[in-house]
Amino acid sequence: MTYVQKRCSHEKISPTIAQFAEAFGVSDTTVNNYIKRGMSRDSIESAIAWRAANVKSGPGPEAETDEEVAAIAVKMRQAELADKLESARTRKLKNDILEERLIEKKEVERDIAIAISRMTNKLNALGTRCANLCPSELKPAIKEAVENTTRVILKEMIDDLQERTPDE
Repeated sequence: MTYVQKRCSHEKISPTIAQFAEAFGVSDTTVNNYIKRGMSRDSIESAIAWRAANVKSGPGPEAETDEEVAAIAVKMRQAELADKLESARTRKLKNDILEERLIEKKEVERDIAIAISRMTNKLNALGTRCANLCPSELKPAIKEAVENTTRVILKEMIDDLQERTPDE
């Protein structure tokens, strides 16, 4: 037979851990941690006094004012949105690759090189074609003027393309 010591009616019963947790608005585990740190279990009032003296509550020193807390919340939201935007861009890029909506850079560069080569050949032949339409005494001057203008235009175009092309 197991015997339990009977309490006298004048003995005071300590509150339970659940009662402390409810009084503080915390979990049972937190109350157990408070007890380990030295919280008295005599009464809820003495525990409240111990908690006020020994447990730091509220925002930390890095966020002492409502404005600072609000600023931190805004920055956290901005970071969250930036992550979502980057994730959406990555998904779109993967979808575009899967659906073959993108053209490889090498293909674009090859096509541009072919177009520039054709245009250069046509422009280089322009001086001779213009000279053939003129009277013979003007042919050399017309051919030279058109070829010089063509060279300047081509050089400016190539320089402009080189400025716009990112280095790798």
